[in-house]
Amino acid sequence: MRDSNTERIGIYATALIFTKDLKWIFREQPIVDVGIDALIEETISSNPTGQFIAAQIKSGEGNFHVGPNHWTYYVSQVHYHYWLNFNLPVVIIGYFPKTEKAFWEVVNEEKLKKTKTQWKIQIPKSKELNSSSIKDLTDLIKGNTQDDFISRFLNGEVTDLEFNDILSSANFFKVARESISRIAELITELGKIANRNTQQIGGFADKGYTEFDKRVMRSIKKYSLSMNSVRIKLDKEVLVFSKNYSIGIRAYEKILYLNFHFNKDYKVLNDYYLSLVDLFETSKNTIDQMKYFRNSVSSLPTKYAHLKKSKNMLTDSINQIIEELKVANSMNESLAKSIEDKLG
Repeated sequence: MRDSNTERIGIYATALIFTKDLKWIFREQPIVDVGIDALIEETISSNPTGQFIAAQIKSGEGNFHVGPNHWTYYVSQVHYHYWLNFNLPVVIIGYFPKTEKAFWEVVNEEKLKKTKTQWKIQIPKSKELNSSSIKDLTDLIKGNTQDDFISRFLNGEVTDLEFNDILSSANFFKVARESISRIAELITELGKIANRNTQQIGGFADKGYTEFDKRVMRSIKKYSLSMNSVRIKLDKEVLVFSKNYSIGIRAYEKILYLNFHFNKDYKVLNDYYLSLVDLFETSKNTIDQMKYFRNSVSSLPTKYAHLKKSKNMLTDSINQIIEELKVANSMNESLAKSIEDKLG
């Protein structure tokens, strides 16, 4: 469980390092933290340059796997796509209260390494965040495209054309919603396959067939192949969900900024609030459905090699989908709570 007090300490301490040691401008996210905690603006001779980096701050060793030379942070598919499509250079910062030190690494395709079900990034223990980090951070800014929306938003200069593009991107949220429905349908299909094959295997046992009987072995193999087929579809669907959700939720953030600060359109805010709540409830129901099915799968016999392998692979896929939906729900909840506060 996330310790909000420890997280706040990490944000405050990191802000102090940037403002005191680097003399840069630290801006905590102006409305809500969904996937980025702060925007940090470069300064030269105390003058802001309008060039930013975005930071995700994790406080405490409990967020990391601790190695001899690195802290490893595991990244969901949702955050992977969200960060890589943020259009600002993104850094992940680990703050450690025991030593009162922070360390950092850039988040990009090179640094993010694929694991079996997620991604991971390693923060070197040699890369402490302090005044000596200025050159590397400045080079990072120069080597990456800046999202002009950030500075234009802060200056109230977002164009109507850009606003329409943002609204178009928000449609990806609907695609993500449809993806969750397909995941739920696939789990229902798996449930039917499981019931049908369990009854068939039970029927063989009632007839006195042994586990080595060819009819039993054919049935087990067919069952395993069916499970594998649906699992492959689930694996593809969670990738579709993660990518579309990350684009959609970013658009929702921008819409919230614009409608609250400039347009004062409370009806639009309410509509997006209801959309977030709906996706939250749909995701929660799908998670419950997947947990129930996972419990059923875990009771399958392990004496059949094909079935055991398929069961384990399917369980891994289910666990990944549950984790991705949980991450999305946490982001939904944060953004919905922010809108709710604005709506009063």
